[in-house]
Amino acid sequence: MGKFSMIVGACVATSLMAAAAHAGTVTLNYTNENPYTSNLKVAFNGVSPTSSSGTLNVGEFNWTVASSPAPVIGPSDPGYGTSALNVGSVVKTFCIEGTQYINNPTNFTLTTAANDPNLGTEKAAFLTELWGRNQTTLNAGPSATFAAAFQLAVWEIVYDGPTAHPSTPATDDSYFSGGTFNSFFNTGNFRIYSGQSSDSAVTTAISLLNSLTGTYTTSSFVLGALTNSSYQDQITAFNTPGVAGSPAVPLPAALPVGGAMLGAMGLVARFRKRNRA
Repeated sequence: MGKFSMIVGACVATSLMAAAAHAGTVTLNYTNENPYTSNLKVAFNGVSPTSSSGTLNVGEFNWTVASSPAPVIGPSDPGYGTSALNVGSVVKTFCIEGTQYINNPTNFTLTTAANDPNLGTEKAAFLTELWGRNQTTLNAGPSATFAAAFQLAVWEIVYDGPTAHPSTPATDDSYFSGGTFNSFFNTGNFRIYSGQSSDSAVTTAISLLNSLTGTYTTSSFVLGALTNSSYQDQITAFNTPGVAGSPAVPLPAALPVGGAMLGAMGLVARFRKRNRA
């Protein structure tokens, strides 16, 4: 496979339950990608990367809010998107679409992850669990290895994760439980070069995926998605009203009380792919 360069996004959580009934958009300015690792070889087209494949940066994106709907949310989790939708505040995200480019600035539509048609409730539930079980580490400031591992786990869920949850949770649980490099990253749409199966970010990602049970619930945050048809989509989470001082954010009328989302994108990729059927 030919060389390519691709910057990947990251995600953070700061969550929210919204009670408003109108749609909103947020404009984000890209700041940088940090922390990240730069040695990983991945592919999103179902073809296994080889030793000659190009490497990419995998980690967390940092953004600043250029404009946002009112009312804005208040302080969020320490270190992650404090006052996340206030103009000028910092927002950190993880990428859910590794096959498009970044644009600066980018206008995103705010929605919940469960209402993003490219995710759906099943994958949104597992992404929420992934975030919730690692919230403390993310809020404290992840290492480059952990940020990369978290992003790899996000991509595995988005592109190759089960779609039966919660209707057949036993099937979903067995998908993650006891998973290995071969079952997660050497088959399916999203793949990692097999020569990197022992890389610390890869082994950490496997552990993160193995921890998922399909039975996780939380009232402290709501996972959201920030989408744009031409540029890379992102996920993050908002604090629920009453948690860490976050008031509500307006949601599209079709969304249930539960969360508005913000995110930022990722970046360069050559293939365009959404999740696995």
